[in-house]
Amino acid sequence: MSKKKPAWLKRALDPSTPMLNNQTIRTAVEWHSDGKRKILFPTIRQQTGLGRKLIKYNRDEAKDIAIAKGDFIEVPNFAEGNRLSKSISSQIYQARKNANRKQYRKSTIKRSTGGSLVVAKNYKGF
Repeated sequence: MSKKKPAWLKRALDPSTPMLNNQTIRTAVEWHSDGKRKILFPTIRQQTGLGRKLIKYNRDEAKDIAIAKGDFIEVPNFAEGNRLSKSISSQIYQARKNANRKQYRKSTIKRSTGGSLVVAKNYKGF
C-alpha cells in the first residue's frame, strides 16, 4: 500500500462514520484503464454535499471515479489485491468492534436480581 492512506480508507477505518447495509466499504480489484496497472478501489463512497450519506457504485463507475480522483491503491497482481482487500476488511472490522466494545463498556445496562435496571459504568465482564 502507498505511504498515504486514501480518504476513503481513512473514513472506513473511522468507527464514527456511517454504514450502508452493514458495510462501510467494499473494494474491487481491476485493471487500470491504461492497461498497465492493477488497482484496488472502493465501490462504496461518502459523497461530498450529501451529508454523511454513502453511495454504492457499480464496478465500472467506481473504477472511473477512483481513476479520476487518483485515490486508488496500485497492487502488483490480482492475488495481492485480493489479499489487501481482505486485510483492509479485517482492519475495519477490528476498529469498529473495538469502538463498539468501548461504547458498550461506558454505559452497559444489566438487570439486578430484583429486575430493576442498573447502569454499570465501565463494565468489563466480557
